[in-house]
Amino acid sequence: MKNCLIPFFGTALLLMACGDEVTNISEYGGADTVKAFKDLGKCDKSAIGKFVYVSDSVKVYACTDDGWTAVTGTDGSNGKNGTNGKNGKDGADGKDGTDGKSCTMTAFKDGTGFDVVCDGKSIGSVKNGADGADGKDGSNGKDGTSCSVAKAEDSDDAVVTCGKTSVTIHNGVDGKPGAPGTKGTDGTNGTNGTNGSDGASCKIVSDMDGVVQIQCGEGKDATTTKLYKAICGTKPYDPEKSFCTAEGEAYPLCNGKKYDPATYECVNGEPVKVLKSCGDELYNVHAKFCFNNKTYPLCNGEEYDVELETCENGKKVVVYEKCGDEKYKAEDADHLFCAEFENKDTEEKTYQIYKYTTIEVKSKDYSETWMAENLNYETENSRCYENKESNCEIYGRLYSLAAAKNACPNGWRLPSLADWDGLIYAVNELDQNPDAKNNAGEVLKSSKIWNIGEGSDLYGFTALPGGARAFIEGVYHEGGLGTDAYFWSSRNSGMCVHLINQTTHQNNVNEASIEDFSPNSQFSVRCIKNAESN
Repeated sequence: MKNCLIPFFGTALLLMACGDEVTNISEYGGADTVKAFKDLGKCDKSAIGKFVYVSDSVKVYACTDDGWTAVTGTDGSNGKNGTNGKNGKDGADGKDGTDGKSCTMTAFKDGTGFDVVCDGKSIGSVKNGADGADGKDGSNGKDGTSCSVAKAEDSDDAVVTCGKTSVTIHNGVDGKPGAPGTKGTDGTNGTNGTNGSDGASCKIVSDMDGVVQIQCGEGKDATTTKLYKAICGTKPYDPEKSFCTAEGEAYPLCNGKKYDPATYECVNGEPVKVLKSCGDELYNVHAKFCFNNKTYPLCNGEEYDVELETCENGKKVVVYEKCGDEKYKAEDADHLFCAEFENKDTEEKTYQIYKYTTIEVKSKDYSETWMAENLNYETENSRCYENKESNCEIYGRLYSLAAAKNACPNGWRLPSLADWDGLIYAVNELDQNPDAKNNAGEVLKSSKIWNIGEGSDLYGFTALPGGARAFIEGVYHEGGLGTDAYFWSSRNSGMCVHLINQTTHQNNVNEASIEDFSPNSQFSVRCIKNAESN
């Protein structure tokens, strides 16, 4: 420090669903028998074409590409009265049975329907309904609607039609050869046939989700039969509308097309890939998102900023606030803020994190928000004490008055002399003592860093002894680091607030004084928040 500076610094200091198709069964092998549907084995490639008779539901199921499919027909209408049957002749000894054949559907010669035969045994028939006879002792019934079974024009499939509604029953694939037949037994004499009951009309009452429901008769005498177009897993589905995956799940066709639900979804009638690449990982965009080559689970279906947020119970929670290339904890927003600086010439914006404090003295009706650290935004005509960056990191920069007036961030300003007077008045605890000037220096100074004469920092203002570079008689005098704090006011004449660390003949260590210096001098800057931004 130059000798000429000693008297000067001795006196002052600056203050973030798959069609029942009752399968028109082509020639397959014999059918196994199980008790219930749940006892059916696994329907995989090795079982394709296999027929199994389920005894408790009296149905035959075929293993197809779309899973276990019931081979069932609709209930036929009641037949006409039968004639008395003749006595049957003694049956001849049966011959050794030939190799068993698959279940088949054989059309009756009179065209009235089909006979379903499995392993040489008739397990049922699908008959065309005939017009019902007049009911006995009852009023005339409504005209019945018959159901018919016909061969499809362009395939071996069967078309079941009830009224105006038709359902196609698809043939299954070839079955395996049946086991050798057993030796037949002697036939017994037939019994006289009984009169048939009155027929009832049938109609399709619903065709949804792979289940066709047929109702025969009306009212309390009505009977209902369900035909399953196909089974996927344990649920029926309509192959014309859906497809079944190997996992036993049915999905809607995409404009008639199948797709892999694990990697595609149907968008506007076209399969669209839902897997994307993130680094070395493939991920489903409906479950995760990619950030910096790493995947993260979506938060209730939405992405979030993993640098600033977390997902808790399906909700995004802000953990950090971003400030340019820096960030600070959201919980610290009560004393930190992101300062936005704008270069007036280039309009370029930069951001820095600063501490702030709101000083309230209710008894003096005072409440203002001040920066709680010295400004460190580089501008023209500003510098670090002794041009050392380490000093800027602790004490901030020293600014000329002209530079100080344009240095505060958006929403903040360089305090006026009245702002400083108001602060000193508000925090002064000695205003009732006529013999004392004030103790604002003591309560505004930080409790550390000062060489001697630390303050109480009662309001969190944390004034730091950043020294000064005073311009006196054309010469700069630099000194006071650790002992003096000078803060510019916006007054053009160059008024500043001075805090010191020891008592001299002009100043008291506890006081804050207003002093006059050349505008070319370079002092610290504390910004005050604009009233409209409070």
